[in-house]
Amino acid sequence: MQKGFDPMAQFFERVSIIPGQSAAATLARYGIDSARWPEVRQLQQNAHIPADSGLNIGPPRVNWLCVPIDDFMTIVNYRIVKDTVNGLRPANLSWTPAERAANVKASEHGVEIEVERDGNPCVGLHWVQTVKKRNATRFHGLIPPPEFVDTGVTGTPFQYDADSPEDEFSDTPCGPAPSTFGMGLDFAATVSLVVWTPPRVTIVEGYTYHFQIGPAGAFWILKPREATDAEYTDQVRILMAGVGEVHQDSGKNLQYRKPPQLGAINQ
Repeated sequence: MQKGFDPMAQFFERVSIIPGQSAAATLARYGIDSARWPEVRQLQQNAHIPADSGLNIGPPRVNWLCVPIDDFMTIVNYRIVKDTVNGLRPANLSWTPAERAANVKASEHGVEIEVERDGNPCVGLHWVQTVKKRNATRFHGLIPPPEFVDTGVTGTPFQYDADSPEDEFSDTPCGPAPSTFGMGLDFAATVSLVVWTPPRVTIVEGYTYHFQIGPAGAFWILKPREATDAEYTDQVRILMAGVGEVHQDSGKNLQYRKPPQLGAINQ
């Protein structure tokens, strides 16, 4: 759902308009309806834009504009889950019965996390999740690093492809029940909404959660709550290391930033 812009948005993303593009394309990139152009144009951060400018304005008359970034991330579901029949990870149709049984055993217990945001689906806002994991089982034949970016594909840290318009995040981290308490999966994560203005990745806001799996199944150490400044610092550190779940490059050469100060211009 779109809403009017608060003059003191969480922060303002300064975006260059490259030749051949326009203000309309820039608004669409960050999920803002074109009908909101008059409000964007009239922000004091955009005082350089002529008052008579329409959506087609661009270089050389206007080379940049500030896009308001609001705080609109919401955890819509989090719960303990269990499936001892099919497992919590999707099965591959080509697997043998033995492989299917092994997959069920390895993914019987976990948690389900679902997050949504306001605004339109777009390619300028993405989800990132950084993870600290102990006692992990093999994933695609490899033991995951103790800290990693999930899933970090194609050289970027995003949960989904960088060119995929998205507005929802979901994950079901899972594992088997151990025979001994303390030997099961220990999974701590921060999932954040970020602004993507290449090569800059800036956190808007995030939530941290932590669970373990014991002989009786999964249980919460920390239910999802807003991330702290220290947790954002830790997330940026993991993002800068740029190691994905299967040890791939998840964007270690990109620029990462914690949430800017309220009302700041991020550039």
